[in-house]
Amino acid sequence: MVRFYWLTGLALAVVLTVSGCGRKSTAETMQMAMEAAENGNWVEAMKYAGVVTERDPGDSAAWALKTIAAERAGQPRVALENARRGAELCPDSYAVQYTYGRLLAAQPGREADAQACLRRAFNLNRNDGKSLALALQCAARLNRPEARAYYDILEHLDPAMAAMPEIQSSVGIYSLLSGDLHGGLTRLIEAFKAAPDNPTVVLNLARALDVYIREPNKATPYYQKYLELASRNPEVSGTRTEVEARVRELTRRNR
Repeated sequence: MVRFYWLTGLALAVVLTVSGCGRKSTAETMQMAMEAAENGNWVEAMKYAGVVTERDPGDSAAWALKTIAAERAGQPRVALENARRGAELCPDSYAVQYTYGRLLAAQPGREADAQACLRRAFNLNRNDGKSLALALQCAARLNRPEARAYYDILEHLDPAMAAMPEIQSSVGIYSLLSGDLHGGLTRLIEAFKAAPDNPTVVLNLARALDVYIREPNKATPYYQKYLELASRNPEVSGTRTEVEARVRELTRRNR
């Protein structure tokens, strides 16, 4: 799945607000969080951003940084909870809504929630296609007709992003679900040729061969390749567990 971190040089477009609480002002504490993030000290960044959110629960930049810091520190559950709380407290923040939607999109079975959150993010910033691209991928997996509408908007808004292998792979899944087996599989294969080391592209092709084309033996090598690619990515731990179970099942069948 396309994953765009809302960190550009770890700047987060932070708007700092000054508070006189504690030894350090809120602005100084946020600056410490940013410096820790820039140095890759994610636990420290999470701690300082947490101080800011305690002082000012409506600070959207602090919630976004706190979430991403937890994610980068290898604490996906903490990151998801931070994102959820931030989204509740900062409903008008594109960065917070997008970050929560991105994390939800990586959770098996949470596609509908992710799509709703990502749509809110897009409505807050209609010039940015990242949220729309992820919403498209979620809608495609759910076989929702808005997947095609999202793709049409994205193609007009950002043709380069619409042409990305992950997006074409998602459109391929939607085509399969809509009954176009040949067209869908063709898109998936072309996406794989363009990005053979992209976990989402590989997984989409594996699932297509397994579930829609009904050739699980052909799917197994792609499932295994996905597991190899995903082994270093804590973001997809839930999906990895699901795929591992499917590979074990297919292996037992072939004994």
